[in-house]
Amino acid sequence: MATLTRPMRTVANGNKMKSGSCPSNTIILVSQQKTKVKRNVRHLLQKENITIGLKNEDAICPILEEYFKWDLYKDEDPYGKCDFYNSSSIEDATHGVEVKGRVDIPHRMYKTGFVDVHKVKAHLNKLYYYVFIYSDGIFYTMYNKERFDGYNINENFTEWRDDVGQWEKSPKYEVPYTDMIPICLFKD
Repeated sequence: MATLTRPMRTVANGNKMKSGSCPSNTIILVSQQKTKVKRNVRHLLQKENITIGLKNEDAICPILEEYFKWDLYKDEDPYGKCDFYNSSSIEDATHGVEVKGRVDIPHRMYKTGFVDVHKVKAHLNKLYYYVFIYSDGIFYTMYNKERFDGYNINENFTEWRDDVGQWEKSPKYEVPYTDMIPICLFKD
């Protein structure tokens, strides 16, 4: 059985958040990597992105709890199908939250955000939310079969899998930014 835990939190200034706004002390970590990408460096960059993603998940958890009005429990399995659940047991959870970070670009820079096809298919029996962190705010979309069936699936992605020691295809749904609902917007 998977282990779910409550993320560690630090609350600066003791300020409470108002719905629809991000506290000024919220820090979303941004990778400012200036590395020239060469052969086999892509794997190292992916590992760094995973580390940054895990830190972003911990940073965003209190914002999501305030917005959705649920307690969230983090899946400690790095290859889990979902980042957070609304129960300490995956089997008892009715809601799942997957966090995707593109913290170096605004949400309208590209027409779509990406969601892994295998993660969508893993939780069709739960209410599933996809949260996108961009440089200008935090947005989400909820899984809806009819809508997702209409999304394009991009088959051109590959990802390194440490658990199997090889590159694998990783198709992704292209979620239009127009289908993303703002949780909070960041001020410049």
